[in-house]
Amino acid sequence: MAWLGFTIKVAVIKPHKNSDPIGAAIVNGLALLGRQATLQQTRDQLASNFDQLVTEYDTGKYMMHPEAEIGYFAAMSLRDHVVVHGTVNFQPLP
Repeated sequence: MAWLGFTIKVAVIKPHKNSDPIGAAIVNGLALLGRQATLQQTRDQLASNFDQLVTEYDTGKYMMHPEAEIGYFAAMSLRDHVVVHGTVNFQPLP
């Protein structure tokens, strides 16, 4: 038995030009579960996605996003608060 999630509230930032970077980072990370990744691998990918997003909000393609400052801190916080409790090598059923 295992649980993958966040230890803080997930920030919801209004999409800009049909772009939701935080939502995309979450969806792209969780997509690993559909490819039979373990919960630990999925957690690590989520953290990596948020780490990349921190950079993109700071100096990359989202730096001109109207909510870039909030997005930067939200991504940094989510990166540091995604956790797995229980059996880290658990894989969902195919």
